[in-house]
Amino acid sequence: MGVGCCCGMIGGCLLVLLLVAGAGVGLYFWLFPEARNESITEVEAVWGRVKTDVDTGLEKAKSNQEKN
Repeated sequence: MGVGCCCGMIGGCLLVLLLVAGAGVGLYFWLFPEARNESITEVEAVWGRVKTDVDTGLEKAKSNQEKN
């Protein structure tokens, strides 16, 4: 057996695990819509913080570039 066979089997197993986990999360959110809404709210809050931090960093980099 070659290396390609082992890599394919490992990749296939990982893909199956990811698909099963995704299906489980999808089923959970379908059965409990309030959990989905809470998750969406939390993701929006985290994204807002990340965006603010990135914007602040870019402004700081621009101001430092203008000083040089």
